[in-house]
Amino acid sequence: MKEIDTLLGELTLHEKAALLEGYKSWKTNAIPRLDIPAICLTDGPVGVRKKSTGVGEGALGLGSPYPSTAFPTPVCIANSWNLKLAEQVGEAMGEECVAYDVDVLLGPALNLKRDPRCGRNFEYYSEDPLLAGKMAAAFTRGLQSTGTAACPKHFALNNSENFRYMGDSVVDERAARELYLKAFELCVKESHPRTMMCSYNKVNGTHASQNKWLLTELLRDEWGFDGLVMSDWGAVVDRVEGIKAGLDLDMPGGLYANRRAIIEAVESGDLSMKELDRAVANVLKLVADAQLNGNAEKKVLEDLLHEHEFLTVKAATDSAVLLKNEGVLPLKEKTKVLAVGDLFDQMRYQGSGSSGLSPAHLTTPHVAFEWIRLNYTFARGYREMTHEPDERLEKEAVASAKDADVILFFGGLTELFESEGYDRENLDMPANQLRLIDRLCDTGKPVVVVLFGGSPMELPFADKVSAILHLFLPGQTGGEACRRILYGEAEPGGRLSETWMKTCADIPFGEQYSKRKIEQYRENIYVGYRFYDRAPEKIRYPFGYGLSYTEFSYQNLIVSRADGVITATLTVTNTGERAGSEVVQLYVGKNGSTKVFKAEKELKAFAKVYLRAGESQKVTLQFKEADLAYYHTKKHSWIVENGTYPILVGANSRDIRLKLNLTVDGYPKVEGPYSRETVEAYEKIADGFIIDEVFTETIGRPIPEEPPVLPYTPESSLMDYTQTRMGRLIRKAILWGLSLDGKKYERLPEGRERDALIKNQKFILNLVPRNCPRSLMQSGGGGALQMNLAHAINELANGHVWRAICLAVKGEKKIPLPCESGKVER
Repeated sequence: MKEIDTLLGELTLHEKAALLEGYKSWKTNAIPRLDIPAICLTDGPVGVRKKSTGVGEGALGLGSPYPSTAFPTPVCIANSWNLKLAEQVGEAMGEECVAYDVDVLLGPALNLKRDPRCGRNFEYYSEDPLLAGKMAAAFTRGLQSTGTAACPKHFALNNSENFRYMGDSVVDERAARELYLKAFELCVKESHPRTMMCSYNKVNGTHASQNKWLLTELLRDEWGFDGLVMSDWGAVVDRVEGIKAGLDLDMPGGLYANRRAIIEAVESGDLSMKELDRAVANVLKLVADAQLNGNAEKKVLEDLLHEHEFLTVKAATDSAVLLKNEGVLPLKEKTKVLAVGDLFDQMRYQGSGSSGLSPAHLTTPHVAFEWIRLNYTFARGYREMTHEPDERLEKEAVASAKDADVILFFGGLTELFESEGYDRENLDMPANQLRLIDRLCDTGKPVVVVLFGGSPMELPFADKVSAILHLFLPGQTGGEACRRILYGEAEPGGRLSETWMKTCADIPFGEQYSKRKIEQYRENIYVGYRFYDRAPEKIRYPFGYGLSYTEFSYQNLIVSRADGVITATLTVTNTGERAGSEVVQLYVGKNGSTKVFKAEKELKAFAKVYLRAGESQKVTLQFKEADLAYYHTKKHSWIVENGTYPILVGANSRDIRLKLNLTVDGYPKVEGPYSRETVEAYEKIADGFIIDEVFTETIGRPIPEEPPVLPYTPESSLMDYTQTRMGRLIRKAILWGLSLDGKKYERLPEGRERDALIKNQKFILNLVPRNCPRSLMQSGGGGALQMNLAHAINELANGHVWRAICLAVKGEKKIPLPCESGKVER
């Protein structure tokens, strides 16, 4: 391929417009005339999801991916607090990308966990930006070491699923910068990803796909990002405004209207050739990098899939969290065990939605138990595909308990309870599981609950059972990891990357979450443990919590300050009789300022140590003094206040073992950004109420009003199509068409294949009604559907039948692509 500057001079306007969109959903456009090849993109972030069929090529169709390794999901990897492990997982995925000729993997996903009910939280790392950003940066370094480009997503403030297509995240700049953008900033600065994906939603009134502050002023000018910015599939609203704002690649592409808008804007002077060439250059740079890295050594795929199984076991054990243990674990091999629950055999190992993989091998707990012929019996107990109890199955399980020494109950959140595309309404586990656990506890036998799932749950049985082990979504070998931990061959190495509250009612501002298109971030910086430190009585398990099969002591904390770096050293000792790991967490407390509200403490550094029984290790933790700063929304700058900052080191956010005070001075005094009333209001955040006047002051403008439902626009959610008779008919017709396959799947023989088809169908039925006509057309097949249909649907919903017919019949004028026509369009 020629030099980029040379190509910019030789490319025609039509060719440049084509380069700025995808081709057949998963590639970029090739320009054969100038020997510019296409490159391949594929879904992540839990493995390589390259489609093997043409079925459902758009974002709305899950298709059938080639076999690849299903790694533990980011919610698991974050629980490991192990940066080296995250990097190894990234590298392994990169190797499989190379084997499959994939140039860009769409991951990592690192949106902050603002609320535990977000349907996509299983793909995200943490409620804390430092942990999320560090893990994402490590993953990105590993992935890109193979030549594969990473694509951090979804930039930015994509913290709910119900309104992800048309929602508006209304947030003040301080909370945005200190929390929601900080993880992306760390990832960009520490790992230099070659691409970035913008989200669907608006940020303070402007869609992320055309938000210049996000895509240019912040990402490129402040953080130094020099790669390509692409849209999420179907996230482009105004193509020309997107290019002006810094959006380069429109995915999945294929829309004549978007390409035509670029061409006409350049011809009219609305879009300058300089702006166009800037975006084209970013695409050409990515293509050139892919060509340069295309000579990477390609390993045999079968060998990789076998090799990576060992890594998935290691990752799953290092990420599993032991939430409770009254001495029943680890089990002895001769212990008579009753295994109960559909998830023993139908283990949930990955999330539901666009990241779903087809692993070449799958090791459930049932398979793992059979491998070494453990002394166990199995009773199904409940059906995974429903929440309704089955009296016969329950009686069989309870009757089987009489001969057991220990009952292992396998349960948690099934794919029918959490998924990409919609948010959970509560934190409930399926009712059939809860009833069965109670009945098993009534037998008087020790009950160990083994959980699977991507986010926190209410655990009304927590005080009744003897142990709780959480595997989260552990990947394809989760069953083997589970067996090793239960029987003491491995230790549970995970620590929670998010706070678990006691009940759904304990979520701060939870009654307002994901209920409207205007999502008000009234809690400001008080997310996760930053809030629960003010309301500790609401905590079930704190941030950073996790038990081990051994014990650790902390001694000799020393803190020093030099050259803008704070260094803390301490000694950690394994005081137990088994080898184990500990996550040493350093928090910094607030300095007592009355000018600005602050969290009680914030995570600033962490380290994971592995120690033999009786072994001690010196641990060094460092962070920049500049990390003590808060963001001043009136001065638009970071401010470090003088004062005394407690340095807190412990095993979790509520278990602080050592403390020293650090005095910081020499910084200029600055007036705070808030009124006294606002500071006082947020100091009382535990009350869970922030009045309009306070929120208005923090965002610096009036609170936006909820947009009107009528008249409908191409941006209207199909959920809104209940306000007119024609709208209801359209919605009913769409859902009826989507449900046809589901009825066919229900008639299939019971089994894993049938269940998978039904789950995918339910994903689509939950996702589509929350979509809008414009995004449906964009993401529905990489050109198979065109924007005239979105406008036709819109007109029909508004009762304009003749206009709708004209738009549908007229169609969009086709613009040939360079790779499909020998003609050179000037």
